[in-house]
Amino acid sequence: MSLGMGTILLFLSATAPFKQARFCCFLDFISKACIETFNIIDNKKKCLVRSSAMQFPLKIFLATVFLSLALFSFVIYDSMAGNNLQNVPSEAVKGKMVFQKRACIECHTVFGNGGYYGGDLTKAYEKFGSNGLREYLTQPPLLSGAKKKRHIYLSNEEAEEIIAYFHFLQSIPNMDWPPRPVYDKKEESGVK
Repeated sequence: MSLGMGTILLFLSATAPFKQARFCCFLDFISKACIETFNIIDNKKKCLVRSSAMQFPLKIFLATVFLSLALFSFVIYDSMAGNNLQNVPSEAVKGKMVFQKRACIECHTVFGNGGYYGGDLTKAYEKFGSNGLREYLTQPPLLSGAKKKRHIYLSNEEAEEIIAYFHFLQSIPNMDWPPRPVYDKKEESGVK
């Protein structure tokens, strides 16, 4: 067993007691894959490596790849371990389907993704409330900058489903995304 393999096994054995069972199983899988890879290299030197001078750098390279994979997996797992993932309510799923069917994403953004003509709807429920959204979606006003074009009309059922979707979006922790717009200093001081 090479020095690189020993380092990997030391890392795996040191981190295994501190993480949950799924991650420990993954680390066990990585360590077994490392051992198997090095056994293949040791048993079939002539097939994989033509000269003995190439054997040590190849082992170092493979150890680095596996160590990087293990560290990357640890970072991803650790970043997700603290999140309390919630189930998506069926009403919110129906609202998402209406949102997709009506192609709302072409004009509006959700979590910064989508079109920029209509504005971000990530916190629309918090900003307008259930009644404000219902009124806007079922009795659409004229769009700003247009003389005769109105927002897409939705039925009461579709509006309720989209409102449930917006309510669900509000419950997702988003670290204050989208950022608040930067106002002119004159507006902040009260001078217009």
